[in-house]
Amino acid sequence: MTLNKPKKIIAVVQARTSSKRLSGKVLRLLDGKPMISYLLDSLKQTETLDSYILTTSSHSSDDQLVNYLNVNNEKYCRGSLNCVADRILMAAIQQNADAVVRLSGDSPLLDFRLVDKAVLLFHKHSPDLVSNVVCRTFPKGQSVEVIATRALRKICEEGLSDDENEHVTSRFYQNQNEFDIVGFEFEHPCPDIQLSIDTIFDFTLSEQLIQNMVRPHWDYTLPEILRFYRSVRDSNL
Repeated sequence: MTLNKPKKIIAVVQARTSSKRLSGKVLRLLDGKPMISYLLDSLKQTETLDSYILTTSSHSSDDQLVNYLNVNNEKYCRGSLNCVADRILMAAIQQNADAVVRLSGDSPLLDFRLVDKAVLLFHKHSPDLVSNVVCRTFPKGQSVEVIATRALRKICEEGLSDDENEHVTSRFYQNQNEFDIVGFEFEHPCPDIQLSIDTIFDFTLSEQLIQNMVRPHWDYTLPEILRFYRSVRDSNL
């Protein structure tokens, strides 16, 4: 009898410093710590990941980010500046992963429990994609997608437009009848809430939110984070 080999699933954090709206945001100090460190610290709390790796570009604009990762002994790989899907596939192949959890480096307050939930769904169903944004009910900054490496390789080999290569999973969502997709939703939908950091306003609000926390940021569940968020947001109105 041949037993199925356990699937190796890694998180791939996509990050670069050349953001047009808030340049260098992943290294900007958020309450005294580089913003990217919040997400990486949260990923260390997961129970289902085999590992994580940050993927960035080989452009000189990302040298400072790579220096930070080297100093902190974080794994990374570098590739084309604009071909995000290619970079993620490169990371998956490099790490011999059966699937990757695609995460954005501008999501410092991502609830790691969502990663665990998505990975468990992937282990259960073995689909092409597990996603909590098939129908967006979670706030921005809490997006989690688990992509089977075989499915990612397939769409990359078929050829992606520039837009598809940047957004990675749009081919799946635009052709849902061609792929096996498992979605999950938030029981208290609030897709209008912004917990990712795209502007200086987002950054300042998130910093105020963190300053109100008395426990490590990863110890707070999404409902707790949302209560903090609404309190801070309302005080700024």
